[in-house]
Amino acid sequence: MAGQIPQPIRCKAAVCRAAGEPLAVEEIVVDPPKAHEVRIKIVCTSLCHSDVTSVRSPAADLSTTDRTAQNVPVVESVGEHVEGFAAGDPVVPTFLGQCTECVDCASERSNVCSMYRFAVRPGMPRDGTARFRDRHGAPIHHFLGVSSFSEYTVVDANQVVRVDPAVPPATASLLSCGATTGVGAAWKLAKVEPGSSVAIFGLGAVGLAVAEGARICGKKFGVTHFINPQELGDKPVSQAIIEMTDGGADYCFECIGLASVMSDAFRSSREGWGKTIILGVEMHGAPLSIPSLEILNGKCVMGSLFGGVKPKQDIPILADKYLNKELELDKFITHEVPLKDINTGNVTFKRTGQDHKLHIVTLNTPNIAHPRSPHHHGPRILAHIAVQRLKRCSIRTNKMQQSRQDVDEHVAELRGELRKAREERDRAHRVLEVSEWKALASANDRTTIETLEAELDASRESEKRMLESLAMQTKQLEMTKIELEEARLENASLRETIQRLEAIAVPVATTPRGRYDRDYQRVHGELRMALVAEDKNKKAMEELVLALKEVNGELHTTRQLLARSQHEAETARLESDRLHVSLKRKDDKLRALSEEVARLRADAEESFAAWRGKEAGFTSCMKSTESELAETRRENARLLESQRSGRDEIAKLRDILRQAVKDTKVVKEALEEARGENAALKEMLGDKDTAIKCTKQELECLRVTEAAARDSVKELQSLLVATSSSPTAAGMKLSASPSPTASGIKLDMEDSSSSHGSRELHGLIKCHSEARVKPPAGLTLPRRRSDNFEGSVYDIFGSMEDQKSELSAFSTMPRSLPARRRVMMRKVGSLFRFKSFSIK
Repeated sequence: MAGQIPQPIRCKAAVCRAAGEPLAVEEIVVDPPKAHEVRIKIVCTSLCHSDVTSVRSPAADLSTTDRTAQNVPVVESVGEHVEGFAAGDPVVPTFLGQCTECVDCASERSNVCSMYRFAVRPGMPRDGTARFRDRHGAPIHHFLGVSSFSEYTVVDANQVVRVDPAVPPATASLLSCGATTGVGAAWKLAKVEPGSSVAIFGLGAVGLAVAEGARICGKKFGVTHFINPQELGDKPVSQAIIEMTDGGADYCFECIGLASVMSDAFRSSREGWGKTIILGVEMHGAPLSIPSLEILNGKCVMGSLFGGVKPKQDIPILADKYLNKELELDKFITHEVPLKDINTGNVTFKRTGQDHKLHIVTLNTPNIAHPRSPHHHGPRILAHIAVQRLKRCSIRTNKMQQSRQDVDEHVAELRGELRKAREERDRAHRVLEVSEWKALASANDRTTIETLEAELDASRESEKRMLESLAMQTKQLEMTKIELEEARLENASLRETIQRLEAIAVPVATTPRGRYDRDYQRVHGELRMALVAEDKNKKAMEELVLALKEVNGELHTTRQLLARSQHEAETARLESDRLHVSLKRKDDKLRALSEEVARLRADAEESFAAWRGKEAGFTSCMKSTESELAETRRENARLLESQRSGRDEIAKLRDILRQAVKDTKVVKEALEEARGENAALKEMLGDKDTAIKCTKQELECLRVTEAAARDSVKELQSLLVATSSSPTAAGMKLSASPSPTASGIKLDMEDSSSSHGSRELHGLIKCHSEARVKPPAGLTLPRRRSDNFEGSVYDIFGSMEDQKSELSAFSTMPRSLPARRRVMMRKVGSLFRFKSFSIK
């Protein structure tokens, strides 16, 4: 179908409408596959007991309750993004998906995909929507993403596995769930070793598949023992298994789904290395109770979903094992029914589900010795034959009891179906009444009539199904009658055998008592017990006959009710004819309304013409608005471009500003350094200015001192000259002169004068000398050391040659006056120090 668009397909499907009700085979619509999905055509599907459990569940509102999925369907069409599948490929869908991409799929320790978790969803795993619709368009839910009780179905691509076309469809259907779960649990998950002991709890399809998986792992003879818990009495099953396996089984597989059986399986495993693998699902939510001490002793419990099998890798391997005659799957198939008889398969499951024992019966037909036979058989042989006959009789009696239980169940089912039929009849009456009132009050009677016709068809179909069920129950009753007749004949033959044995026992009684006599007494006791059992069976048969009569009466009543229902259906048909007449009247009203609609349509056309002009104006306005909008968009684009360029320029300016800021920081740092240097220079300049000022002041002082010294020198020179020429004139001049030299000379000359006159002359000289030496007002002579001045004293007073003439007065001073001479020299020295070398 490459290049073609898949279209919806109408097909038949078995739909569960309510919990506990039979599946309804209806016509549905299957939508095309979406992305990552494939639509497949069902060739063969398998029925699992889990389907019956799901139908009984209160949450059963799903379509096609199939857990085991279908086998070898043919791909009809594929959705988008589907690789590896094409139309016509034989595939096996599974309820457990595998994406091959997640961590769980990549690991060999798990087969549970993180994307496709095991859950009961009403739709597809990816989007949760349904691909099924009924004829009214209402959605029908999926079951476990497979839903194979339909001629066509849609499955996710990760839940589909390709298989070899050589595998038969009926056989390959077992690989979708049941057989793969059991075989994989022993072969893939537990990895049973050759020589180990295996205990299987529950010999259904999954339990037998576990036995098959253990066989391919190394078993030679398969199942070797069978334990019926009812035959053990008060002895626990775990104790029987421990005694049988000498310590416990190496592997215990629980395939039922009951917490109590899980606990028995755990207790039956061997301490040290025993493993308990749980395959059944506990539907009642009961907790699992396991002693912690046994876990410490080495026992372990493992869960197995789908047998630990990865669908895409392991199902093709199992198919190859089947083709290579390593795996036997054909013996698992016991019945084949068409889709329309799917409820027959459910009934078969219900019957077989009531018998929890596995019956392996071997029938032999030995030649019973007649009393007239030429061969004489002693009491031991006759007792042995009687025992075998009694065993066969007991088996037949058990079968009759089971058939009676089946008949009782069938009677209960018939009563339930009668009750449902009555409820449907009452509901149909109520619906008809409500529909009649709705038909009178509603204007849309055509839909009401179609609904009534659909309900009538549904009631007819339910009646047909009930009639078929009654016919099947009648056949079963006839078969039960035949079995009763056979039981009566068997009882008659048993009585004849007992009579023959009693006739033979009379002559034998005279013989000595021995082993044969004891055997005969034992057989006689067993015969009595058989007679008592026969009487009980006779009473049971009579009760069964009474029950059958009661059932026949109820069947007759049911037929009368069916006839009444048919009459009511005929009445409903007449009512539908009346509604057809009413519909014709409504059609007349509809014509009048159509004329009114035509008139209103003409008015609408006029209004439409008027609105056209307005629409033209609106169109022109919209065009102008669009042109303005286009211009605005262009302007906006230009502004955006200018804004973009402005942003670029701003970015550049920001870069320049950042660089300028950096340069400014550098300049500031340089300026700070320059300011520091400037301050240091200003401080140095101030110091220099202060030094210059001081130097200038000292210079002025030196100049003043130099002038004073020159004046003093000149005075001393004149004094010396005067002194050397005439002492009288010198003394007179000395009185007028303030020179201390003259005073000293006068003192030398007037040595013989009075002491009073000498003191007055000394005071005068002293005052005049101090007056001449005192610096001008406002001038402060700094006290400096002599080493602070440049040059020498000769720079101030001249050279020694120049001063010789001036100092010759000291050489002419008479030596007889050494004290005066010393005083004069001291005064001259003091004058020099004060004027030229002032201390700082």
